[in-house]
Amino acid sequence: MKLSIVSSMLKVTSFTLLCFFISTAAQAGSCDHRKGSFKCVEFVRNYDGDTIVVDIPNVHSFFGSQISVRLRGIDTGEIKNYQGRSTCEYEMAIMAKDEVEKLFHNVQEFELRNVARGKYFRVLADVYIGRKSISKHLLKKGLAIPYTGGKKQEIDWCALKEQTQP
Repeated sequence: MKLSIVSSMLKVTSFTLLCFFISTAAQAGSCDHRKGSFKCVEFVRNYDGDTIVVDIPNVHSFFGSQISVRLRGIDTGEIKNYQGRSTCEYEMAIMAKDEVEKLFHNVQEFELRNVARGKYFRVLADVYIGRKSISKHLLKKGLAIPYTGGKKQEIDWCALKEQTQP
């Protein structure tokens, strides 16, 4: 009798696990998450021009909910107040932030590519809306400068701001 109950419990557990894995595989397949890349990503908000917050469906909430992502390859002005920040840097930061918000307005899904951990253990990724690289777009608009890690260079944000004005 006890063996029959254990056998039945094992069958139910096995069936439940099988259903879970099939369901998870089907959901992941529809989003086409691959090693180092995530599709079906949902925009939550952006802090500034080079940092966004996202939700990644079909990923455990600990890893996929309200995740801060640093855009690879660029640096934008800092919004946070710190000693030495110029008014021009702050204004450029707001312009970059507004541009990113505009790009993501009404976007349902986008993609994170080449996902890795950055130097401060942040998520670092190439972010694409369709075929458009957000980093390349901000560089082209003059709202960001190239950045590959390491120590940040001194930037004349006022000169950069003058170049971006129509």
